[in-house]
Amino acid sequence: MPEERDLMTPPQSADVVDENLSVSGCPEPWIEPTFTLAARVRVIVTICFFLIAASSNSVVLYSIMRKRRKSHVRLLILSLTVADLLVTFTVMPLDAVWNVTVQWYAGDLPCKLLNFLKLFAMYSAALVLVVISLDRHSAILHPFAFANSSRRNRLMLCVAWVMSLLLASPQV
Repeated sequence: MPEERDLMTPPQSADVVDENLSVSGCPEPWIEPTFTLAARVRVIVTICFFLIAASSNSVVLYSIMRKRRKSHVRLLILSLTVADLLVTFTVMPLDAVWNVTVQWYAGDLPCKLLNFLKLFAMYSAALVLVVISLDRHSAILHPFAFANSSRRNRLMLCVAWVMSLLLASPQV
């Protein structure tokens, strides 16, 4: 029968368990990242979206450039198409390549520049959509005020593109 201890006495060294040690005593070995099935699916989906976005936005760009009709909405659609093409040709290929390679091999400067382009493209697409929303809001509230809309849209688009540049610049 084991000896009974007094509850007031501290435990002996054999009774102390170190909670910081792992069960095996040595850390898990490092496992190199691999191209998993989930990454393959993401690459295939990204390629499909890339093909759809590139073809549809190219058709819209061609259509807008071909028509010379004066409209304040034309500039908004042109700007959104350019922003979407930036996302299509920078963000999607970078995401697909990252999923294939699993890690970055190109060095520090290309990493910074490509991350800058990626963020610039995403910010510009989002901010141009905000400008379009503000234009549509104004068109609903003031349907007969055409005079300032073209100048206002140009100014808001300039602000949107400059803000995209500024917001993405910490990556560089």
